[in-house]
Amino acid sequence: MCIMEGVISILSGVPDVIWAAIIASFLTFIGVLLTNRGSQQSLAMQLNHDKEKFIYDQDIALKKEVFLEAAEKFSLSLATIPKMVNLEITIESISHDIGVHGPSAAKLYIIAKEETVAKAIEFSNELSESFLSLFKTRAELMDSKEAISIYEEIIKGSETEQQRILSIMKELNLHGHSDSSKWDYLNNSFDTESKNIEEKKKTIDSLKSEMDPKHIQFSKRCLNEYARLSVLLSPMIIAVRSELHTTENTDEFTSIIRESMIRMQHSYDGFIKDITGK
Repeated sequence: MCIMEGVISILSGVPDVIWAAIIASFLTFIGVLLTNRGSQQSLAMQLNHDKEKFIYDQDIALKKEVFLEAAEKFSLSLATIPKMVNLEITIESISHDIGVHGPSAAKLYIIAKEETVAKAIEFSNELSESFLSLFKTRAELMDSKEAISIYEEIIKGSETEQQRILSIMKELNLHGHSDSSKWDYLNNSFDTESKNIEEKKKTIDSLKSEMDPKHIQFSKRCLNEYARLSVLLSPMIIAVRSELHTTENTDEFTSIIRESMIRMQHSYDGFIKDITGK
């Protein structure tokens, strides 16, 4: 009790000013503690936010890289369809271009959402099926083209032979050879080559008369498939845009693609009508 009374006596003797300072210091200390705790919590929240933003930005950056590459390769593969009209392009080149989107598609399948993957696979399947269907018709046209080329080479050979015969005739004439049997042989040979040339030209004309309408029809079919697949590509692009948070009006986007394809088809039909009169 004596000790307690002594403490109380000492404390009671402390001036009010000192007590005010002590209380103020204590309150300041408590405020600092609370402020530090709040700052630590804010800092932790900020760091967590920055971490999440960094992960999000990295994810979006990776998706942009993969999606842009996939969009480019898918478009290149799609552009191969109208290129099939050009019969000078080899089937090996076309096959390569059709499959160029494969590696990019594989990357897309890894990081894209299921909806985007489904749209990409659907387009890829449609593209492959369209290519196989068009390839059959193109192969028939290529056979006709090859036959024409063979007959043209035969004609060139006959024309070369005629030039050789004419050179012999000139040589015989210069030296005054009058052997009728030799002249008859040369004349008959020249006439044979002339008939061969005429026959082959008729065959070529016949092949071209059959091939040209088929080629025009095939070109229309390729254009129609290109337009159809372009519209079919829209859902995949919309899905990609959605993952990148750039989608605004998906219906308008699809409508723009469809109207563009219709306009292209009308222009092509007008071009064909102008050159064929049909």
